[in-house]
Amino acid sequence: MSRILLIISFLFFLGCVKDEPIGIFSLSKEASKYKIDGEITSFKMIDNNGITDLFRQENFSLYHHEPWEGGFFESYDIAYRSIINNYYFNLRLNADDYSSTMSFTWNQNNYVYYDFKYKETDSDGFKPVISFYKSIMIRGVNYKDIIELDYSKGVDKIKDNTPLKAFISGKKGLLKIVRKDGIVLERIS
Repeated sequence: MSRILLIISFLFFLGCVKDEPIGIFSLSKEASKYKIDGEITSFKMIDNNGITDLFRQENFSLYHHEPWEGGFFESYDIAYRSIINNYYFNLRLNADDYSSTMSFTWNQNNYVYYDFKYKETDSDGFKPVISFYKSIMIRGVNYKDIIELDYSKGVDKIKDNTPLKAFISGKKGLLKIVRKDGIVLERIS
């Protein structure tokens, strides 16, 4: 009988405690470094065959706080689509009561998630190696706060339109794509 009372008391207590987060949850300092400048509405990349592709901004939401049961979660979302190769690249940063996270989407498949608090990577397919660099030089220009996504250990597990490697700048966006067929695209503007 005492066990039943204990269970009933516990269930009652659980029903009285609110578990929804309350407050404003902003991106961590580390995650904020990777907010691509939303005023960059287009840029060009050139491949090793001399073909230039134009990437245009397709989606952008800046500091969109979404109310959720008394909590406001910061969300940052930006996407670009290329004209010739029809690449689609999306970067999203989120902050909630748990952590700041980053996700990438290639061509609306191959989703990759990174948790800044726990330094963990997850994916809906093959999980790439994610590396962070202070800077990288591309075509004579030094870019800062670099993210590298490296799928080379799973080349047979990714789709043909998912880059083998990609380099992304925290402020400028997509810098370099290495494709499975050996073609390399690099940022020129």
